[in-house]
Parts: sequence; C-alpha cells; structure tokens
Amino acid sequence: MMLYRRARRVAAVADSFVDILERRGIPRRKTFVVKNGVDLQRFRPDIDGSEIKAQFSLEGKFIVMYIGTIGMAHALEVALEAARRTRQDNSIVYMLVGTGARHDELENRAKELGLSNVVFAGRRPREEVPEFLAAADAVLVHLKAAELFGNVIPSKIFEIMGCAKPIIMGVRGEALRIVQDAGAALAMKPESADDLVAAVRQLRDTPSLAERLGRSGRAYVEANFDRDKLAEDYIRLLERAVLS
Repeated sequence: MMLYRRARRVAAVADSFVDILERRGIPRRKTFVVKNGVDLQRFRPDIDGSEIKAQFSLEGKFIVMYIGTIGMAHALEVALEAARRTRQDNSIVYMLVGTGARHDELENRAKELGLSNVVFAGRRPREEVPEFLAAADAVLVHLKAAELFGNVIPSKIFEIMGCAKPIIMGVRGEALRIVQDAGAALAMKPESADDLVAAVRQLRDTPSLAERLGRSGRAYVEANFDRDKLAEDYIRLLERAVLS
C-alpha cells in the first residue's frame, strides 16, 4: 500500500478495484481504470478451427471448451461432472486446453470415470489460442464460488467475444456484468453442474441463440474493448498524470 499512497496516479483494470483501494485509503481521484481488451485482428470470427477438430477427431461434435489455467481457483471438476451427466449424448464433448496445478488430478479423475467425452489438450502455444477458440461451439469461463472472485475480470472473455463464440459464464461480479451487457453469455451458478449441463444443452439445441450471443459479443468488443483504442486511452491518461 505504501507504493499506492506515494504514486501520483494508480491504474486499475477493473472498476471494483477502485472501490477496494478506496476502502484501503487510496482516494478515488488518484485512480483510473483501463480494462483489458482484445487484439481484434488476431481474435476474429473468420478463423478456421477445422484442423483442431481433425487433430482431436472431433468433427461433428458440439465442443464445450475451457481454455486457460487449470488450477485451484478454477474448480473444473464441474466440467467433469457435467461430462459424466451427458456421457450418453455422443454429440457433446468437453475440451480442456491448458495446464496447471490440477491438470493431472483432473485428467486422472476423468480416466477413472471413463469419460471418453472429455479431451485434455494440454499446454498449447499462445499463437494457437485463436484457432482453438475457432473450433469451439461454446466456451466455459469458470471460477470457484468465492466472494473474492467477484472482483476478477478474466481477460479471456474479451478474446472469446472477439472470436464471436458464446460464453457459459461461471464467474460473478463485474465480469458477469460485462458479458451480460454484451449479450454474449449464458450465466451459470459457479460450481453448479446442473447449470452447466442446462447451458450446454440449450446452446447445442438452439444454434440461433449461440450465433446471436457470439455476434453480440463481437460487436461489443469492437465498440468497447479494442486493445489499440484502450492503449491510446492509457497513453492519454499517463500523459495527464505526468503533466498534472
């Protein structure tokens, strides 16, 4: 906190952080917010994900993807439970892309349960993320049902919207408000397999809904979260801080 108090200005990436800092004695007048955004040239709706589908033999499947860290905070056992409940539906596959502290545990658990409808893609280069998102039919964003995570905005939501993919949102707070304002997501209660299964089936059975959510998300980030525009905003705020 000493550095915050001594700083001329404090930059935050979420509105909720301003409130937290104020409660800790940092005046609101010292803070400004520039949220994370997306490179709209890299994350686009027209990317072809067919090679990813072929690589994992998932052609013709409805792919529910989680992409990112597979860690303690992400409670991805909810995806395994959803997979267990939908294992008789051969059209639905859950793909977990990434690694982390719980990757091996969850992969072993999926094997123990015989979940052939769960695919672990492992760590992938950052450059491949747009292609993986292109292969998805719906993308899960999920964190534990803890009050702490209501202040977090996973930056991946902007990339998912950039690729015009519908989000199944298992995060509350400011992040949920963003994707709801965008009209880009179905909300689920964090850690609720019932909600996840319901959202997956709704998107699978209603392609027009999935398309509408994806299209709305893309339009929203184009208007509000273009990284180039946000960088320009950041530069102007820094210039004002230096000159004030």
